[in-house]
Amino acid sequence: MTRGRRRKAFSLTEVLIGMAVVLTLSAGLFNTLRTESVQELAKRDMDNLRQWLDSAIVRADRWRCSFYLSVYMPSNLSAPHFMTLRWLGRHSGSAAGEKFSANTKVRWRLNGTCRNFTYRWQTHTVTPAFVITACEASGRNTGEALTLSLRGLLRRTSSQ
Repeated sequence: MTRGRRRKAFSLTEVLIGMAVVLTLSAGLFNTLRTESVQELAKRDMDNLRQWLDSAIVRADRWRCSFYLSVYMPSNLSAPHFMTLRWLGRHSGSAAGEKFSANTKVRWRLNGTCRNFTYRWQTHTVTPAFVITACEASGRNTGEALTLSLRGLLRRTSSQ
């Protein structure tokens, strides 16, 4: 009776495959447990908002078309704050409106009481100018802000 050869250890390939499986599972578990802070969310939202507004201004100048911008800040904590953009003139039919929504954990605060703004491509101006600040749900300022000046210039400020 001959016995088969007994293995004393795993091969290098088996060890590497096992390590890859364990690392993949632990990385997936870590990502599901990790949550972003409101500060990180606010920073990313303000960056995205700046890019969205900058893109709208560039398109307005290229298309020679003005737009209205409206800011909505629902008091319901589960509803996100958002902006809508409505094109005026000949491009209003092709791209009637656009919307930017903030993360539901990020709240906005506007300076002043005005919630509607107009961008005029002829003068490259926004009336009135505004500063939008990102806040936590409790109302505490995160230090992230975006300024759209009367001259149509965007400036992003951060506390970090």
